[in-house]
Amino acid sequence: MTELVGGRYRLIEPIGEGGMGVVWRCHDESLGRQVALKRVRLAPEIAPEERAELRERALAEARAAAMLRHPSIVAVHDVVVEDGGDPSIVMELVPGHSLDRIIRENGPLPPDRAARIGLAVLSALEAAHAAGVLHRDVKPANVLITGDGRVVLSDFGIALLADAQPGAPVGTPGYTAPECLLGTPGQAAGPASDLWALAATIYTAVEGRGPYERETALATIGAVLTEPPAPSSSPLWPVLAAALEREPERRPSPAEFRARLEAVAQGAALPDTRPGGGGAAKGGVPLPLAAVSLVVAALLGAAAVLVPRIATGPAAAADPVPPDGSPGASASPSATRPPGRFAALPRACGLLTEEQAAKVIPRPSISPDGTAKCSWTPARGGLTPRLSLELDLEQPTGTGSEVLYAADLLDARRKEAERRYGRDGGQVVRDLPGVGDEAIVWSDTEFSRHKVTIVFRVSNLVAKLSLEREDADGDSGMRDQAVAAAKSIVEALRR
Repeated sequence: MTELVGGRYRLIEPIGEGGMGVVWRCHDESLGRQVALKRVRLAPEIAPEERAELRERALAEARAAAMLRHPSIVAVHDVVVEDGGDPSIVMELVPGHSLDRIIRENGPLPPDRAARIGLAVLSALEAAHAAGVLHRDVKPANVLITGDGRVVLSDFGIALLADAQPGAPVGTPGYTAPECLLGTPGQAAGPASDLWALAATIYTAVEGRGPYERETALATIGAVLTEPPAPSSSPLWPVLAAALEREPERRPSPAEFRARLEAVAQGAALPDTRPGGGGAAKGGVPLPLAAVSLVVAALLGAAAVLVPRIATGPAAAADPVPPDGSPGASASPSATRPPGRFAALPRACGLLTEEQAAKVIPRPSISPDGTAKCSWTPARGGLTPRLSLELDLEQPTGTGSEVLYAADLLDARRKEAERRYGRDGGQVVRDLPGVGDEAIVWSDTEFSRHKVTIVFRVSNLVAKLSLEREDADGDSGMRDQAVAAAKSIVEALRR
């Protein structure tokens, strides 16, 4: 029998390891779901009283992170500390690949796609900063992309633990803002530091390497402190150069950062608005050589340079990044584009009345899974027939671009379904007119279970509805029932 952590999390298998510990795939025995559990590994030389204080800080940070609710933030479910040991952080298990793996395996991304990924992470950071939570370790390894195109920022609060490790700088070399390297650990970071790291992450996405990348971690840190970033030929370069300025007050505001990313996401070129434009980022006032020498000397004396990494979940799609030609990539910008209809997720279980659900599931029993998910099964027991609903929301941007991003998400799900279920080159996914603003439908059979899936969009919200039955001889009747349920949901969303 495998180990049980905290009396409820059954360890299944390790899915990644980094400087801060091991991430396990686990089964939550209480709720019957799979989660990711990161067993944090603190340096053994930390004194007992400091270790106890660090645990309390970790618990406070995790509680703050657990309050964050955003589609581009990995949910923190729990923190477990057993018998005075190191903390374990329980998180949402995201089935996808990290951005750094995608870059390694597929090469640099097109600028418009990198900009859309950056916008999703920026939206996550703005939500966290509004709640008083800093990330402290934004980097490609902590940006996860699922098979359906969802972009998720992971590892909130992990860098707080790295901060307290003896001799370790904050964050990851090349993705840690200069003020974090020069200031008192844990006190110099601010929202502008996270945005600096996001700029470095987007730069890596379009160039395939970091803006300050060198052969060693210490050389990379030295470059961050003393050199401008390597210029890029990407249309994103003006905004990235501005965001990588060495002085935080010289960097663009989040609103300016967003506006410039959106321009590139929609295919526009950006003018170089930096002082003196055209060259490498000036990075503020150069640091005195003595100050730089002290920083590097301190790092040379450190026991180790910790580079915390978040492990990703199992591989999802072979090509999780939608190529050019998707609705979000090809749509032309419009100054009068209407904003998205939804500012927050509606409650999934409230979108079908009991009478409507009963037309599909006899005497339906409702099983909510948070706000975004719901399922209906027979009250008498049994797993089928089963009607499931899952909602995804593209957060409002203030420009209406969230509607384009939702259309992009629907198109990514179309491509993923074709990849998974397509056989002999035949068309699997078909358009479904009359359901929402756009919709697609497909069906598949596994053993004796038949399933019809409809994905539809209403403004900036994308819904996935699935109906499963055992021993179904075809999907004509099931499809009609699924379509009727989807139309009822659309009516509820539009009320």
